This record gives sequence, structure tokens and C-alpha cells, in this order.
Amino acid sequence: MKKILGISISLVMVLSMLGLALGCAKPAPAPVEPAATPAAVEPIEIYFNSWCGNEAHPLYVKVQKPFAEELEKRTDGRVKVTIHIADALVKTATAHDGVVTGVAEVSAVIPA
Repeated sequence: MKKILGISISLVMVLSMLGLALGCAKPAPAPVEPAATPAAVEPIEIYFNSWCGNEAHPLYVKVQKPFAEELEKRTDGRVKVTIHIADALVKTATAHDGVVTGVAEVSAVIPA
């Protein structure tokens, strides 16, 4: 029961992050020069730190990877999400500090 509750809380938090990221995003500014094309614009790179130990973890497969793909799709490739698994960027215990200092833009945490 505790495991299901923990996964449910994690899912709610990740979905909340998705809603926040997509709901608060500013629209892209209009190109200044008519010759500028979307292909010439560098994509925004987002580093996502995940505590999931491998790419087969259910949270990675069902939440994190689809989140990254959907964000890239909805921004027409202007935003690229790179997920670093197994706390490759920062440890879960210091995930907040890692986001604040700019090591990662998004970090999955365990609320417990």
C-alpha cells in the first residue's frame, strides 16, 4: 500500500510539473528578421535529473520519457529535454540545490 501511495504521489508531482511547465511557458518571441527560420534557432536544452536507476523503471517509461517527448513535440523541437538517469547530475538528496544552482533545470525527487 505504501509503495502504491509513493508512486501515486510521485506521479502527481511529475504531472504537476508538466502542467506548470506547459502552463507558464511564455510564447516564443516573433523573429526580428524575416530571413530567420525556425531551423536556424538553437533549441533550448533542458537537463532532467532522474533518480530512476535505468531506462526500464516504470516511472521513467510511463512518466518522465513521455513528458520529455511531449514537451519537445508541443514546442516543435524548440525545447530539447535530456534525461540523466541514476542521479547522474545531482543526488536526490540535493536535487533542489542542483536546480537552484543550474546543474539541472528539472529534477525528480522522492517526496518522502
